[in-house]
Amino acid sequence: MDQRELYSGHKKYHGFKFQTITTSDSLISSLFGPIVARHGDWFVFKESDLNVKVLPLFENLNKVAHLYIYEDPAYTCSDISMGAYRRPCHGDLTEAQHEFNTAMSRRRIEVEHSFALMQNKWFRLAMHIILRTLSSPIDAYFTVAVLLTNIYICIYGNQTSQKFECLPSSLETYFSN
Repeated sequence: MDQRELYSGHKKYHGFKFQTITTSDSLISSLFGPIVARHGDWFVFKESDLNVKVLPLFENLNKVAHLYIYEDPAYTCSDISMGAYRRPCHGDLTEAQHEFNTAMSRRRIEVEHSFALMQNKWFRLAMHIILRTLSSPIDAYFTVAVLLTNIYICIYGNQTSQKFECLPSSLETYFSN
């Protein structure tokens, strides 16, 4: 594989991208990847076919309620996801839009806590200097780290599950699903 395929101009490194969804109980409930780093987040989202996988989950809800995945600002809204309001060209956000963005930003940061926990507990993931793209099983390391992080959260909980008052599953329930 050509090194240019693996280079992320945004992050300035060679590697892979993964897409995850973290639920309010702090568990990483969806993992997709790896995708070569040169692709943007929206490309990874489209490749994951998340729309196709998640839309059937909404079919049994009443038509008034609709659940969304709140996404990173790099994504574009889809049928299953939403992001922050963007300031219109030559305009300003309304007060309600600004308040919504502020409230959701405070909640979205909780997703980052799952990644921080994963890197703190499984330090090898943070050592991109020794991980060699195409020479190290990076996708296996990341997948196992997600599993181990979820196990850790099931046993000990963490600040995200406490903040949302949504305790994670027991290990028995987690492994039975």
